[in-house]
Amino acid sequence: RFPYFGTAATVEIDKPQVMAFCPVVYPNPTSEWVRVNTEVRCLTLYDMFGRKVAESQQASLYVGSQPDGVYLLRSVDKDGQIGRNRLIIRH
Repeated sequence: RFPYFGTAATVEIDKPQVMAFCPVVYPNPTSEWVRVNTEVRCLTLYDMFGRKVAESQQASLYVGSQPDGVYLLRSVDKDGQIGRNRLIIRH
């Protein structure tokens, strides 16, 4: 016998969050400078280990001193919305 057969349970599923701020990052791949197509408060570059490796308060960031690889570029716009883009650095 199945002692719980016939009992009802309620399960709530969260709606997926849609990223409202998705800046265009160019050029990608890059070797020296990366830019975003909108006004930002901050650009932060993270390596694949989650370490912050570069930061800028402008819509451009110098990445020429970073080794080749895949990085995460985090952008914060003037309204505080956060965007994330994968960035490839290739020299």
